[in-house]
Amino acid sequence: MTVPFAHLHLHTPEGSLLDGFCRIDPMIKLAKEFGMDTIGVSDHGTCFAHIQFYQKCKKAGLHPVLGMEGYISPKKEWKKADFDRINYTDVAYRTKEELEALKNEGYVAFEKKQKDSFTRGKASKPEHIAFLAALHDKDPEYFNSLKKSHRWHLSGKQDDRQKRLFEWSPRIAHLLMIAKNNEGYKNLLKLTTIGSIEGFYGKPRVDYGDIKKYGKGIIATSSCLGGTIPQLIRKGKFRVAKNHIKFYQRCFDEFYLEIQPSTMEDQQFVNRILMEWSKELGVPLVATSDAHMLRPEDRPVHKAITSINKGKDDDESDIDVYEHCIFYSAEEMLQMGMPPEALENAYKIAHSCHVNLDAGDIKYPEFEVPKDYDFDTYLSYIANKGLMEKLAEGQFIGRNFYQLFSTYKKRLDYELSVIAKKKISAYMLIVWDYINFAKRNGILVGPGRGSAAGSLVAYVTGITNLDPIRYNLLFERFINPERPGFPDIDTDFDYLRRHEVIEYVTKKYGADKVAQIATFGTLSTKSALKDIGRALGIDHNEINALNKHIPSHQGKVMPISEALEEIREVQDYSKRYPRLFELALEVESMPRTQGVHACGMLITPDPITEEVALIRGKEDERVAGYDGPTLEAKGYIKFDFLGLKNLSVVEICRRMVEKRHGYLIDVDNLIPDDHATFEMIRRGETDALFQVESDGMKKMFAGMNSVNFDDLVAGVALYRPGPMEKIPGYIARKNGHEEVPKIHPIYDSITAVTYGFLVYQEQVMEISKQMAGYSMGEADVLRKAVGKLIAV
Repeated sequence: MTVPFAHLHLHTPEGSLLDGFCRIDPMIKLAKEFGMDTIGVSDHGTCFAHIQFYQKCKKAGLHPVLGMEGYISPKKEWKKADFDRINYTDVAYRTKEELEALKNEGYVAFEKKQKDSFTRGKASKPEHIAFLAALHDKDPEYFNSLKKSHRWHLSGKQDDRQKRLFEWSPRIAHLLMIAKNNEGYKNLLKLTTIGSIEGFYGKPRVDYGDIKKYGKGIIATSSCLGGTIPQLIRKGKFRVAKNHIKFYQRCFDEFYLEIQPSTMEDQQFVNRILMEWSKELGVPLVATSDAHMLRPEDRPVHKAITSINKGKDDDESDIDVYEHCIFYSAEEMLQMGMPPEALENAYKIAHSCHVNLDAGDIKYPEFEVPKDYDFDTYLSYIANKGLMEKLAEGQFIGRNFYQLFSTYKKRLDYELSVIAKKKISAYMLIVWDYINFAKRNGILVGPGRGSAAGSLVAYVTGITNLDPIRYNLLFERFINPERPGFPDIDTDFDYLRRHEVIEYVTKKYGADKVAQIATFGTLSTKSALKDIGRALGIDHNEINALNKHIPSHQGKVMPISEALEEIREVQDYSKRYPRLFELALEVESMPRTQGVHACGMLITPDPITEEVALIRGKEDERVAGYDGPTLEAKGYIKFDFLGLKNLSVVEICRRMVEKRHGYLIDVDNLIPDDHATFEMIRRGETDALFQVESDGMKKMFAGMNSVNFDDLVAGVALYRPGPMEKIPGYIARKNGHEEVPKIHPIYDSITAVTYGFLVYQEQVMEISKQMAGYSMGEADVLRKAVGKLIAV
C-alpha cells in the first residue's frame, strides 16, 4: 500500500438497518487483503454494531475504531412547526386581551399556515385539551367562570435574533463523530442516547448544546453532503459554514474537513471548497468514502435493501448518491483524486483512537446483604432456612424422614458450593429478591420454567415451586460446573401486574440503571423473497405462490439455497425470476428491524449509558441498544420478567372463587394426583388451559385409558415438531396395546416412566452418565448437542 489509509466512515447491516451493506466478516477479510491494519465503523445514529465489530476486529488482529454518524439539529426538541416559527419565541396560547397587553413587546397571533385557535367549548386537538386541563388545575374557579365561546390564539414574540441564528442552519444534518478514548466513547454513548430518547423526530437528533457538553474525547468531521457544512456550502452560505467550522473546533478534541471521491458535481464542488479552506483556515483534511457496500458489484444489493426500507423500487436518481460509497483500497482512493495527506490523516486518526471494550467481570447490580454476610453466606442462610421451612411444612414426613433429609441436605450443599465457586450467588439473590417482593404483594408467580426447575436452591428459596429431587430434575442442566457460562432464570408473573415488579427493581436499583433489551428481526427466507419481490415490482401473488412451495421443519423455514437444490417448483421460479433469487440470497438473514425483547431487562451497577447507548422503543420505553447475547458477552446480566396472561386468568378465577365461596385457592400447593382433574383432562375439558387447550392435545389425552401427572408432563414434551411422531407409540404402550421393548437394564430403568421412549433431556444425561461414564458436566454438553444438533 503506497499511502497508509483507514476507513473511518462506513455503515454495517447491523447498525445502519436496511442501508449499510458493509458486512463485518467479509469487510475484515477485504481490509486485510488491502493491507489495512485498522478500520472504523460509524453507523447512522446508533452503536448497535460496536461490540460485535470490536470483538471481530480484535480477533482478526485489526485495530477497531468506533464512531457514529449522528444527526444534528439547531434544537433537538424542534419539530416541523417549530422550524416554521423560527422567528418567534415564547410560543403559547393567549387570549386577545393578553395579546393586546403584550402588543408593544412584539407578541402577535400566528396567521396563515401557523394559525391555530380554539374555544373552551370546542377544543379538538390534544394540545388544546392539555392546555385547558392545565388551566383548570391552576385555577378551577376562574376556569369555570369562562364562557364556552372564550377563545385562545397560538401566539409568540417576534425574535429576529433567533431567526438570524438558525435560519441558515439545516433542520437536520449529519455529523461524523469518532471516539478518541474511553471518555470520548462514554460521551458518544451519551449523545446517541440523547438523540434517541430526547431528540427523536424521524431520526435521533442532538443539538449544538449537546455536542458542546459532550464533545470531549471525540474527533469529528464535516461528514458527507448531508453534513451541516457541505449543505451550507451548496447554498453559498460560506460565512455561516466557516462559523460552524470554528464552533465544531471548540466543541471537539479535533475537527477535520471530510472529502469523498465522487463523480457528482455537488460533491466535487464541496471537495474543492473544503480543500481551499483547509489551507486558508489551517483545518486538516480527511478522506473517506462513506462506504455503504464493499465492492462496486454490491450496488444492486444495496439498492434492493434501501428499496425494502422505503417499500418501493427507487428510480435511478438515487444511484448517483451511492455510486462511490464503496470500501475502496488506498490505491483506488488516490486514483479518484483524493490527496495523499487526506488518506494519511485518516490513518493517523484511526491509530490515535484507543477505546477498550474488552469484556470484564460479571457486572452485578448493587445488591445489599445484611451485616456480617457476603453473597455466598447470605444465599446459604436463606436456602438452609428455606429447607427447614419445607421440613416444618411436612414435606418429608414418613418412615424415611432422616434418609430423605440427608439426601436433600447433601444436594443443597453441593449446589451452594457450585454456585459459590462460579460466583453466581449474587444473581440468585437478586432474582430471589424480586420474586419475594411479588409474592409478598400478592402478585401471582409461575412455579418455574426451563432449567432453573432443576435447582434445589431455587426451590427452597422460593424462586421456583418444583421439587427437583421428587421429579428427577438435574442441577447440571441449570449450571454446568465444568464449563463457563451463566444460568438463565425465566420467571412468569401475572401479566396484569408484571409492571409492578419492574417498577420495584427500577426504584430499588435506580431508573438510570434499568432498561429493557433490544431485539433485532432478520430477513427470513420468505421475507427476503417477499421484500425483494416488492422492490423489483413483482406481483405479490406470484411471491405468495412461490413461498407456499418452501417448507418448514420443526418451525424453521428451509433456506433459499437448499430450496433451490431440492424443490423443483422453486427451481422453476428461479428461472423466471433470476434477479429475485440473486438478491434474496444476498440479504437472507440480514438484520431488518429493531424491537424490544418481550421480557428481558438489563440491570446494571452503574448508569447504563456509561457503557451502553439507550434507544427509545415504540412505546417510549428505555431500551439498551444491544441484544441479550451481546450484552451477556460484555458481562452484563439479563433478567427475564415474563408477563403470562394465563396467570392473570388463574388469579381472576381465584378471586371469583373467593368471592363466591369464601376460600382463596393456594395454587402453589395443589394436589398433584387429583383423579377428578386428570379425568377432565382425559375428556378434553381443557379450553383455555395453558399448553393443553389445542385440539391436538385434547385428542392425544383422549386416546389414553387414563391420565396421570407423568402423562401430562410427557404429553406436553411430546406435542411439538419432531417428537410428535412418537405420540401414537406412547399411547399404544401406555394402554397396553404394544409391548415396551427391552434394550438395556439401565436404559429401561431411566425410560420406564415414558414407556421406553427418550422424551426428556435429563434422560439423555442420565443414560450418558450411567452407561458411558460421562460426568454430569460432560453429559450436559451432550444434551445440548442432541437438543440443537451441534458438534460436541
